Amino acid sequence: MATKKVSALSALTSPDGAEELLINDGGTSKKVTITNANKKLFSFLDVNGNYIQTEKGGDLTSANPLVIDTDGDYFDVTGTANFASMTVAADRQFTLQFDGILTMTHDGTALDLPSEANITTAAGDVATFQSTAANQVQCICYTRADGTAVAAAAVDVSSDTTPQLGGDLDCNGSQIQWSQGVDVASDTALAVLTDGNYFDVTGTTAITSINTTGGVGTLIKLHFDGVLVLTHDATDLILPSGANITTAAGDEAEFIEYATGKYRCTNYSKASGEAVVGGAGAGATGGGSDEVFYENGQTVTTNYELTASKNAMSAGPLTINNSIEVTVPSGAGWSVL
Repeated sequence: MATKKVSALSALTSPDGAEELLINDGGTSKKVTITNANKKLFSFLDVNGNYIQTEKGGDLTSANPLVIDTDGDYFDVTGTANFASMTVAADRQFTLQFDGILTMTHDGTALDLPSEANITTAAGDVATFQSTAANQVQCICYTRADGTAVAAAAVDVSSDTTPQLGGDLDCNGSQIQWSQGVDVASDTALAVLTDGNYFDVTGTTAITSINTTGGVGTLIKLHFDGVLVLTHDATDLILPSGANITTAAGDEAEFIEYATGKYRCTNYSKASGEAVVGGAGAGATGGGSDEVFYENGQTVTTNYELTASKNAMSAGPLTINNSIEVTVPSGAGWSVL
C-alpha cells in the first residue's frame, strides 16, 4: 500500500461539516464529522448545586423575541438588539453568554428576571434560564463577568393601594412630608379629598362633620382662609374643651379619624397665638388690652352634660330648645345669673 505524507494531501478549504475525521477514543479508532467535532461541552453547577453539562449550539443573533435553537443548550448571543421575550419550547434549561451590551426587559410571565428588574448585559455575562411553558422563561441564575451583583429593582408603590412594610421604615436620611391637596370649600359636611393630608379651607359655612374617610388612623391638617364656626359634636367632630371654635384666617387644626368618618381635633393653633378656651366666649375679652367681659350664647341647641365635680355659670336669660337636655351630674352645679 502506497504511503503519502499529510503535507502532500490536498487542502479542504470549504468544509460543509459532513466530512469525517479520525479520532482516538481510549485506544479505539473512530470517525466523527466536523460538525460534531466543533461542539463543546460546558460544565457548571445549577441553582440546586447539581453538576450538569451543556452542549454548545450555534451562536444566536439577538432579536425580539430571541429564538432559542435546538442544536444545543449553551449559546453565545451576538448583537445588541434588546428583547423582552423568547421563542422556546416548554421544559428546557439553557444558558446564554452575552457578547455585548443589550437590555433584557423583565416581564413576570414571558421573561421573569431576578429582582423583577430589567437587566443590561455586558460582554461575558452568563445567564441560565428555565422555560416553565412554551415561550415563558424564568432566569434562575445570572452571573456578571465583573463579579458584581444584579441590582434590585427600584420599588414603585404609586399604583399599590395597600403597600406594606416587613419592618420599621428607614427613611435613609430623608423625611416624610405632609402633602397638600386641592382647596376644600367649607360645608356642613366638609368634603375632604384623599389627594393629600394638608388642605386650605375656603368659605364661611359652619362645619359640623368631615364626611370623607381616608381610613381609621388618617391624619389631616386644615388651614382656614376665613371666619367660620367649627361645631363641636361628641361623636362626629370632637373639638378641644368640648366647645365650638370660631376660626380666623390663618388658623390651623389637626384631626385624626378615630373611627370611620368620625374625627377628633388633636391640635388647634390660632394665627393670633392665643390659646383655645372652652365654651363660647369663656375667655375674658375687651377693648385694647382689657380682659373684662365674659360672653356666652343665649340659646342651648345641643345636648350637654357638665363635667362631674365641676361647676358652671351662664349669663341669662337663656333659652333651652325643645328636646334639648342639659345634664348636671351629682356633685356638679350650674348657676344662671
